[in-house]
Amino acid sequence: MHPRVPFAVLLALLLALLLAHSYPSASSSTSPNGNDADAPLGLDNGPQHSGAVSGVINLAVGHPATAMLPAEIMASAMERAATNLRTGGVGAVPLNYVSARGDAETLDIMAGFLTRAYGATVSPESLVVTAGVSHGIDVVCSALTSPGDTVVVELPTYFLAASIFTDHGLRVHGIAGTASYPHGDSSGNDGGVFDVDALAWQLRGGLRPRLVYLIPTHSNPRGGILPVEARRRLVSLAHKYGFFIVADDVYHLLHWGQGPPPPRFIQVEHELINPHFEDNAGSVGHPEGADATKINSAGICDVTHSCGSRIISVSSFTKILAPGLRLGWIEASPALANKLAGRGYILSGGCVAPFTASIVAEVIASGDQVAHLARLNHHYRRTSVVLADALSLYSSSLGWSFHTPVGGYFLWLKLPPRVTTELLAPAAAIAGVKFLPGERSVPVALDLKLAAIYAVHDREPSAGAVGDELDVSYGGYVRLCFAWLAEEEIVEGVAHSIGRRRAKRAVTNVKLNPKPMETLNPDFCTLHLTSYTIHPTTYTLHPASCTLHPTPDTLYPTL
Repeated sequence: MHPRVPFAVLLALLLALLLAHSYPSASSSTSPNGNDADAPLGLDNGPQHSGAVSGVINLAVGHPATAMLPAEIMASAMERAATNLRTGGVGAVPLNYVSARGDAETLDIMAGFLTRAYGATVSPESLVVTAGVSHGIDVVCSALTSPGDTVVVELPTYFLAASIFTDHGLRVHGIAGTASYPHGDSSGNDGGVFDVDALAWQLRGGLRPRLVYLIPTHSNPRGGILPVEARRRLVSLAHKYGFFIVADDVYHLLHWGQGPPPPRFIQVEHELINPHFEDNAGSVGHPEGADATKINSAGICDVTHSCGSRIISVSSFTKILAPGLRLGWIEASPALANKLAGRGYILSGGCVAPFTASIVAEVIASGDQVAHLARLNHHYRRTSVVLADALSLYSSSLGWSFHTPVGGYFLWLKLPPRVTTELLAPAAAIAGVKFLPGERSVPVALDLKLAAIYAVHDREPSAGAVGDELDVSYGGYVRLCFAWLAEEEIVEGVAHSIGRRRAKRAVTNVKLNPKPMETLNPDFCTLHLTSYTIHPTTYTLHPASCTLHPTPDTLYPTL
């Protein structure tokens, strides 16, 4: 064990995580196929410890709770679709080819739902049906980029997006996010956001991205909300330097903060190019210091953003209905939407998911989608608070920190000083806790030296600058998901002692640093393990002397 990090600190962190619940159940175990669509490696990066093979408290998996999947809603929608097929014939449900962007009636229903949900007009002409956010990003890359182009991503970010970019031969350029936006954040959440100032500095230095990808609302992994001021500036930079903003809005509708989240980039762009737009303070919005009417007269974009728009929103029903549907949408200006839908394979086969989209349209038309979204927000608000409260019990004494989520799926935990996920992993294996190490949120395609470039208020960073902004490996952070855990399990765990019921767990082949007969840090002995294995030999812990002694016995730790 690292001599400067008391094991009690690591243990207390795990015990706080164990407050999530004492007895794992179906909704808190690993996914049935052993894989996670969000692919958190966590404790899977190497050989499994026997104590973590079964009954894992899984705070890594980025899935919705099984109990929250809308089985009855989907069954009812499919029954209605079956009735329509029987009574109305094959034309009642799309069984034939459908136009590239999607069935007209389905697009109308989707646009109506999104208009009401977003509080801003979404036209059917601006939508393209996709097979989910990942597919939407792939379509954007196919239509708007060429091999060798650069895509800027925030650090940390949704790491699996990077593989889509590299599949298209793109260079992934990371910019470390800022802990807070310098001009304030009215959302009430300060979980860390994309650093628009750092991007502006690098653009002036010659960086020329084709795309900027970010999750602006309830980001993965930090849960931050990019304020409207930063969104306005990023839109103006996109017009000035000619890049496209790919806004992953998948968590935008999962929101329970005070007041609505900031407007999405598409709405921000529309407002900025309209010279009559006034913000909440009553002042006219001027992108990058220029009068909006000059943008219009220059032909960059008109008030209907039918030409020259630089914004593509990608989202899906994965987080607001069910991942197995594999249904999403792209929203863009009508001209840009047509360009994106004009890919050869889409033109060849037509809309990628007309039948599934028609079933979801049934869900929307019945009102079930709105009701289910309200249930999700209520449920996730409660589970996020329970997880935050459990961690708060140790915040002051142990020094980790976090911001209580007001939306999305994740809580981003900053570990105490000198504690890293590498040090935490063996203890987590013993306790049966699974988390996503912060470093997994850094795309492997990145050059971390380039990613460490950081700027504040448009100033060049000093050569000796230190701080979280330069720690682009994020080894001192973990991402915890509160969506996968059932509320009653979390409440039950909080009501019980700190994980003492997780006793008699067999653990073997756990590699620890202390050597036989070596005197240990006294804090290590507070774990009260009777014995454990340093492969291939099992040792008995003698608490009185805090030393290890070889023993042939099998390991059964007791808390």
